Amino acid sequence: MTYKTNWEIIKHLLKENIRMILLAPILMPIVSYLKGNDNFTWDFIAIEIMTIFLLIFNLPSIYLLISYYLENKDTKIEIDKDSDKIVVTKSKIVNQYKISEIKSSVYHLGIYHHNPKDDFRSFWAPHSDLAYWDLKFNNGDRYYLSNLLVDFLHDEPIFENTKTQYRAFQYIDRIDVKQEAKKKISENNLRKFESKFEYKNNDELIHIVENKNDYQKEAVEAAKNLLRKKQG
Repeated sequence: MTYKTNWEIIKHLLKENIRMILLAPILMPIVSYLKGNDNFTWDFIAIEIMTIFLLIFNLPSIYLLISYYLENKDTKIEIDKDSDKIVVTKSKIVNQYKISEIKSSVYHLGIYHHNPKDDFRSFWAPHSDLAYWDLKFNNGDRYYLSNLLVDFLHDEPIFENTKTQYRAFQYIDRIDVKQEAKKKISENNLRKFESKFEYKNNDELIHIVENKNDYQKEAVEAAKNLLRKKQG
């Protein structure tokens, strides 16, 4: 199966908005009557209010669509379960993996996403059916695959052990990626300081530990590690 950017989800969103527009001639007079206005007429102000309401209602969807498009516009993914193969092409760079090399697979859905298997829909918003798939491999490669690319929402998970997380606003969350990058930088600095302090004597290392406010965190940790090695 090959997946590439498509516009099916946008067609779905347009249909939902058309339904709202068609319901407006029924709903707005009712709202006006409940407010005590017996003679409702469509005028420029009523149309303007309706237009502003639709725009505000769709702003989250517009943001997510732009974000997802920029993330996936040059992405194509090929999945062949029979040959245990995944090929991801991003910005003309091709990477191939085995399905068994997947470290984690997480679907990020909106809290009001409606699954046809559910008994009812408690609430709906235009962005409820927008979502993305966080796919990470053992070598650290990571892809964010929105349903502009892969329509995975209403099917069984493509891969076993896929987890599902729900958020009110399903923007692509890279916080843990940034944390991993910081952790990697910290580990590299630690190794550099361990190499640099390797020939220091115990008194010099103890001085670094006791005056930790004068040194970087990794330098102090490196001094502690070297002291443990010498004492062990």
